[in-house]
Amino acid sequence: MLDCEYLVIGAGQTGMTVAFELLERGKKLILVDQNRIGGSYLFTKEFPKYLLQEYSISFARSLSIFKEHTPTYQALIDYRHKIHRQIAKSINQKSKEIEKKFHKFKNFQFVLGTAEFISKSLVEVNSESERHLINFKNCVIATGQDQFVKPSIKGLEEIDFLYQDNCFLFEFIPSQIALIGLSAETLEIASIYSNLGIKVDIIDKHKNLQEAFDGIDRSVINFLFKKLFAKEVELHLGFDVKEVKYNRKKEIVLKGEGQETLTFPQIYLPIKESFSGKNLAISKIGIKSTKNGILTDIYGKTSHSHIYALGECNDRSNQLTKQFIIQEYLRRQFERNSLIKTIGKRKTSFSSLYFYVDAQNPVFSIGLSDDKATHLYGNSIKNLIFHSDYSDGFVKIVYRDVNNKILGVSAAGDLCTQTKNLLLEAFEEGWDYRDLYSKLQIYLKSV
Repeated sequence: MLDCEYLVIGAGQTGMTVAFELLERGKKLILVDQNRIGGSYLFTKEFPKYLLQEYSISFARSLSIFKEHTPTYQALIDYRHKIHRQIAKSINQKSKEIEKKFHKFKNFQFVLGTAEFISKSLVEVNSESERHLINFKNCVIATGQDQFVKPSIKGLEEIDFLYQDNCFLFEFIPSQIALIGLSAETLEIASIYSNLGIKVDIIDKHKNLQEAFDGIDRSVINFLFKKLFAKEVELHLGFDVKEVKYNRKKEIVLKGEGQETLTFPQIYLPIKESFSGKNLAISKIGIKSTKNGILTDIYGKTSHSHIYALGECNDRSNQLTKQFIIQEYLRRQFERNSLIKTIGKRKTSFSSLYFYVDAQNPVFSIGLSDDKATHLYGNSIKNLIFHSDYSDGFVKIVYRDVNNKILGVSAAGDLCTQTKNLLLEAFEEGWDYRDLYSKLQIYLKSV
């Protein structure tokens, strides 16, 4: 029997963040995962994506310099095969650094295996060779989503395709790839793969970009696609993929609703993830869940006050709330009444439309677009635009002149990178647009 003050189930980004903060405060903690410390964050998704994105930006710059010099250009194209090995090497090195970072704590123990709740204070962890019972006082579930939900496309089970768990490792280099569906995710991949000298096509069922990105400010979408089209990314709108199959050349044939077909060497298909919680057996102790995650209050607390669900396994978690809920959980462990003080500052809803593409030319938008705001409030809608002195990047503020309150903000290019956090804060806390205008002027002069 093992005993701890804190049990953290899941050693991905959320689990590592929470565990490290608690360990630094001297808490006796056990971290459990069915794989190594790092989870999908380190081995398949966020960290490999960061590495591949950095390689792609550097690679694109080199290609643009040597495009007219055939021998050097071909050498660069051939060099891409080394990128996978370099990514694997960096992941392995990072893994060792993380494990060393955790094992320096005497109050830490890592248990490899699958966790299952036996009671409200007892978890059983099983691996191929060991079985452990862990008695805990507090528990954080940070397992993320635990199953894939493939779209209903005929023939999908018969082909090999790229998706979010394998595309950033760059093991396979297609000459051309089709990305299925317009989303922030596919636009990020389009930027990365086109930078690496791969011909990229995007297939989407919507008739036009405005329909595909309803509610997103048009200036942001126009900026993004101007950059992608400059990289020869091709867009196929009005094509709803219903069936996929191999042809004799082992190419992937996409079939639409009619007889129209498109053929590509490889495709990328976003796969939705959902939560089942079957292995955890949380229902055994009265914790409820949906396919979106574990049901909690707005702070991540389950039906038991000592058990929290944080990160992507939380039913309320999204891009805006994920880090906020984690931070508030940690504050609650160390500061009394801190939640009430912090939450009181929030003036807007986390459900507001949020769009962020983390790419070489990033874009960001939250709240109402110019068009949506005008449709709702008419002539009282105004906008204010800042342009970059060094590029075509910009910041746009949408507000009502009757009360000067910000209804939406967006940014693109270098100004997106520089101002995103400030814009997010201004929107979430309901600033007067003049206050944001003043802060932007001061901030941009100092950059």
